[in-house]
Parts: sequence; C-alpha cells; structure tokens
Amino acid sequence: MRDLLSDLRFAARSLSKRPGLVVLATLSLAIGIGATTAIFSAVNVLFLRPLPGIHHWDRAVEVGRTNDGRGFDTFGYPDFMDLRRDAAPLDQLALWSFGQWSLAVDGAGERIDGFYVSANYFETLGVRTTLGRTFLPDEDQGLGEHPVLVVSHGFWRDHLAADPNVIGKTVLLNRQPHTVVGVLDSEFRGHLIGPRSSVWVPLMQSPELVGRPELLTNRRMVSFAMLGRLAEGATVAEADVAVHTVMQRLAEEFPDSNSDRNAKVVPLGPVPGAGRIYVAGFTAMLMALVGVVLLLTCTNIAGMLGARGLAREREVAVRLALGCARGRLVRLMLAEAMLIAILGGALGSALSFLALRSLDLSSLPVPVTLEVDLGPDLRVLGFALLATTLAAALFGLFPALQATRPELVGAIRDSGARRGDSRHRLRQALVAAQVAMSLLLATSAGLFLRSLQHAAGVVTGFEAESVLMTSLDLSLEGYGDDNGRELIERIIERLEAVPGVRKAAFSVDLPLDMNARGTGIIPEGVDPDGPDPYVGVDLNQVTLGYFDTLGISLLRGRPFDATDHRQAPRVALVSRTFASQLSPDKEVLGQRFRYGERDADWTTVVGVVEDTKNQTIGETAKPFVYTYLEQDYADRGQLTVATGGDPPNGPPGMADAIRRAILEVDPSLSVPPVLSLASYTSLGTLPQRLAASITSALGVVALLLAGIGIYAAIAMSVAQRIREIGIRMALGEARVAVLRRVVAGAFRLVLPGLLAGAALSIAAGQLMAGFLIGTSPLDPLTLVLVAIAIGMVVTVASLAPARRASRIDPVVALRSE
Repeated sequence: MRDLLSDLRFAARSLSKRPGLVVLATLSLAIGIGATTAIFSAVNVLFLRPLPGIHHWDRAVEVGRTNDGRGFDTFGYPDFMDLRRDAAPLDQLALWSFGQWSLAVDGAGERIDGFYVSANYFETLGVRTTLGRTFLPDEDQGLGEHPVLVVSHGFWRDHLAADPNVIGKTVLLNRQPHTVVGVLDSEFRGHLIGPRSSVWVPLMQSPELVGRPELLTNRRMVSFAMLGRLAEGATVAEADVAVHTVMQRLAEEFPDSNSDRNAKVVPLGPVPGAGRIYVAGFTAMLMALVGVVLLLTCTNIAGMLGARGLAREREVAVRLALGCARGRLVRLMLAEAMLIAILGGALGSALSFLALRSLDLSSLPVPVTLEVDLGPDLRVLGFALLATTLAAALFGLFPALQATRPELVGAIRDSGARRGDSRHRLRQALVAAQVAMSLLLATSAGLFLRSLQHAAGVVTGFEAESVLMTSLDLSLEGYGDDNGRELIERIIERLEAVPGVRKAAFSVDLPLDMNARGTGIIPEGVDPDGPDPYVGVDLNQVTLGYFDTLGISLLRGRPFDATDHRQAPRVALVSRTFASQLSPDKEVLGQRFRYGERDADWTTVVGVVEDTKNQTIGETAKPFVYTYLEQDYADRGQLTVATGGDPPNGPPGMADAIRRAILEVDPSLSVPPVLSLASYTSLGTLPQRLAASITSALGVVALLLAGIGIYAAIAMSVAQRIREIGIRMALGEARVAVLRRVVAGAFRLVLPGLLAGAALSIAAGQLMAGFLIGTSPLDPLTLVLVAIAIGMVVTVASLAPARRASRIDPVVALRSE
C-alpha cells in the first residue's frame, strides 16, 4: 500500500507538469464512462434490478398465450381457471389487467391508474400491507359483489391524507362507492416498471366497471395477463411443459376458440414478457454503441500516453541503465493512467447520474403516468468502477510496456537510433482503431437520421398538424349507451363553438397510436359454416366529422350522414386496401358483409377512404372498416379537434380552451391532458428518435476524438522526421509538395481503419435493420456523407502538422541532429 501511494504521488507530480494532457484525457474518458454508465443504468432498471416490495421475485413468473408458437399475449378468464387448476408446478396463478378509473374529488373527476387483479395477486408476489389487508378468496366470487379496493402508499398519502383510520372508508371510483380494505407497503409500486399504480380492484368488479358483462365468461375475450409463482423446487421449464399440456387439452375441447392457442412461461421481469425481446434488442444495440465510444476513448488516450512515453524515452532509458526494474517503471506509468481513470470515471459517473435524474418521463405522450427510478445502486456503481479499471488497463498498459523497452544507448545518445518501426506500427494500429470505430458510430447515426427522414416523408393518409386530442372514457363516468351518445354529441357541439376550432370528432381508435382493434368479417356470398369464413380487418367507430378532422380523403361514395341513425340499415366506410382485397374485379360500393358474430346484421359499404398508417409508420396498408358510432356505439375513445391556427397546437391557449369546453358539458368528467396529435402519434417512432439522438451525439464525439488522435499521430510523425524533411527540402523539394505528402501520409495512415470500419458498419447495419424505417442498412447517401465527413476530419487534423512541416528551415533541421 505504501508503494502504491508513493507511485500515485509521483504520478500526480509528473502529470501536474502536463495539465493539458490531463484535462483532455479526463474529459475524453468522462464522455465514454458517462455514456456507458447511463445506458447500463437503464439496462439495470429494465432487466436486472428486482422491483421493490415483491418478496417472491425468485419464484415469480409470467405466463403468456402464444398463437402457432408466436407472441406472448393475454388470456381469457375461463382459460385461466383451467390453468390454475391443472398446472401443478405453479402453486399460485393470478390474473391482472390494466385499469383506469375516474376518481371523484370535490365534485371534479381525476383519472387514476391501477390494476384489476384476482384475489391471490398479492399472495403470488408476496406483497405486504402497511394497514389493513389484501383481498380475500371470497372476493374472487360473485360478479360485482365486492366493491372494495387496496390502495398504494402514495395514493393513501396524497389522496387520503395518510389517515391511519382509512380502513373502511369509502372512495368513489367511476361514481360508484368502493371501500378501502388495505394500504400497501411503501416499497411496492406494482409489478411492472414504469406505470404508476394507485389502486387495485378485484377482478370480479371489472365486468361492471368496464361495461362488459361477458368479460369473464367468453373464452374469446382475451383481456387478462397472467402471473404465477413456482412451487418449491419447481423450475420454469417444468411449469412451461405443464401449461403447454393444459393448453393442448383446451385446444381439443374448445376448437372454436382455442385451436391455435398455446402458452409459455418466462421469469418475471420489470419489462412485460410481451415486449421484453424488443426492449432487450434495443438496449443491447445502444450498449454496444456506447461500448464502442468507450473503446474509442481508450485508444485515443493510449495514443496521448504513447506520445508522452516517446517524449520521456531518454528519461526511461537512463533509469533502466541505472538499474531501475522495468516492472517498477511500468507501475509508475500505470499509476498515471489510473489517476486519469479515477478523474475521468468519477466525472463521467457524476454526469451520467445527473443526466438520468434530469429525464422527464411525464412529458411522453402516453395514456398512463410513468414513474421510473433510474438512480444508481451498488450494481451500477460496481459497473462504473469496473469500466473505469478496465479503461485504465486498456489505455495505460500498452503505452507503458512500449515506453519501457527503448534501445538504451540510442535513447541516451539521442542519436536517432530509435525503434521507429514498432512505434509506427503501434501508432498506426491505434489510429486505425479510432477511425474504424468513428466510422461505425457515424454510419449508425446516419442510418437512424435517414430513417427518421424517411419516416417524416411517409404518406400516413391523415393530417396530424394543427390537431389536438384527448381521451374520453364514459365507462368510467357512469354513462350508458343512450346518455353516452348524447354526451358525445354535446361535447363535439361545444368544441366546435370554441373560437379557432374548425372541426371536432370522436373515434375509438386513432392512426399511429401503436394500437389496433381487429375483428373478422364474413363477406356476402361466403358460407359462414365453411372453413375459415372470416376475413381479418382493423375496425374503428367514428362520429360524423372524423374524416374531415383528420383530413382523410374520401375517394368515392359518401361519408356518414344524419340519415344513418340507429334504426336505419347499418353502413360502413372502408379503406382503399379493403376495397381492393374484398372486391378486386367489381365496385365495392353496395356490397355487404357481417362482422363479429355470424348472425349479425348486414353492413353495407357506402364509401371508400384513403389508407392510413394505423399502428406504426413502417407498416404496410391493412384492410380497414369504419362504422358509424351512432349505429355501433362505444363508450371509450379519443376526442380530436382540428384548429385553424399554426401547428402544432393551434392558437395560444387552445389546449386549455378545449379542456374547459369539455368540462363545461360535465364538470365531473376526468379528462387527461390535451396533447397535439403530432406528438401523440410520434410515440411510434420513439425508439428511432432516441437512437438517432444518442448515436448522433456519439458520432460527433467519435469524429472529434478520431481527429485528435490523427492530429497527435501526424504531429508525432512530423516531429520524428524533421531531419528527413530538412534533407528533402535542402535537395529542392517544394514546400507545397511537403504539405501534400504529409496530408497524403495521413490518408495512408487511416486507410486500414477505413476498411475495417466499413466492414463493421455493414455488419452493424444488418443488426439494426429491424429498427430502420424505409432505409437500407447499405443506404448509399449515408455511406457517401460519412465518407466525406471522415475525409474532412482527416484533412483538418493533418493540415496543422503538414503546415508546420512545410515551414521547416532545412539548415535548422540539419543542425538539430
């Protein structure tokens, strides 16, 4: 320990004479460590850190429904009951679904989030209460007979004034009284990362609260996700086999609903099983990219320390000649690297923690309140320490070994007898590595930016600019079919009276909201009892002004109008793709189909509208059916308002005016924030925008670091070749020729890195292909622009040393040797 402290003191004194080197190396390393630690913090939260308050985390699993071996979807309640009874390796199996409710607060409504759960949900996870109890087994029986709820610690504190006598008190959810029976432990915030959960309601209350009486009896209604707890000694593989066996039996017993269904079991994680593979792939890609930046930083600092080692060659040779052990010198130089690593690692870790704390997830246009703790824990701190230590070894060891192997006599005499070949090879390798990694990062950034450019140019089929939106869920507000229709009409009428509003509408679905409502139709002339009579389509229920509000073009036929009342024959508008698929050889107008049940009323096509992107910007057009809300009522959906003002939000204060207008119709409604439709639909490109932002920043940093490395290498080369350059100029070589030769030498120096970087970029592009929109991994424009950028960096980095070389006085250069 005494020797280590002595080495560190000596290293500090030595580095204090080169403050420029210390500052540049520390800042470079801080960027690499900071970016890597920030992304690892996200990985830690999403995949590694158990969620607090769950005391059976090691045995908790998720069960997902598969179709033909694909997907990880939700279940129907009857399937859950069969699995709970027969899947022996699971000693607990619980059901849950997301819930939103309208909470009555002083005569006004407030939207809160939570879960509908089976009574054993808390027992399955091992969740404890601060006050009261969780749900009893009896509360899993009897539809609508148990209006009770368990609340989170935060809800108890913020909405119930942390009342210690809250158990037994009444809370109005969806304007219906519910009794508080328990307050959960403050640690537990739900079994998923992100959504902030306020209340938990028994599953038996869901049919009444959401207005779907058949929700728990129909096997086709697959609305619930499943959690389980492994029995003592059981494994995930055994549970997987068990649920697979049960689902195969159900497929034989209920072929109409279960013929293609199966299930699989995975360990519980903060990210739901349905999205885990996609999120894991995206974060792995980001982790690889920031890892490249860290490697680039290390090679850059290695080049700086290598140059410093060259300048100290005579000092090192004298020490070795006087008997100093080589290991001792290596240790001294590694101490310098360690000091730089400590400074850079501490600064980088601090920057990453500050950046993560400044993230505001509440600004994302999502329908739930997000709450994620990205703060560091021991795992993140350990990762930062490990990354710092490895970085110090990477950029410190090779320069130290090189610097302690000079030819003693030549170094002492400074006669020019140097190990130029090995020095040059090391320098060339470091520069090539920097250029290769810079090219990789710059190409990745270019591909994502081009992807966003293509996304912006994609024809979506609708207008999002100058359109505002908010959601409306009348199932939370106590409205039935008749008064619900009337309320929607009154709200639209009031909105269209707001100054600056051009049109307003209500629809169950919106384009590019990453959701779809699929159904099956039976065209007229198709035998409903024949094999597979259904044709899959996406469905939306809309009011009269929907197509005008969103600027969706009517191609032929007519829109909905007042004659399409409830007693009139059912009508529909269909998309261009639907028309071409349903009736490729004849006019689709006037044709009929049934959707939903086989004995449903006929629906007649009266109009064809333009295709729209429904879920994601990169999808191909799907057959789409629009029905009229008056004839096909739904109590939850989105209000859209087209304004006449400048995009994206119309005239100033328009969002507040829209919210006030809605509450004027019914002040007790729970209305979420009013958002621009452009920001709401941009959620579909969030991964691409996030990746473009990160890779662009990393690409700029990489090019800057590569430029510094190239400059240092060329400057060192010029310094070592002063005598040679002087001789050439004395023999008549022009200064322009010297400048041109030095710049050309820089391009020869980086050529291996360019070739290696091109190969890496091609391979990385193939891996990123799934995240690109309308962009080839070999996009020629991206490759050309990146090549130009690299060429400019090499030229600029080599110009200063080249000019210095061209101004050498031959007489002075010859005398210097």
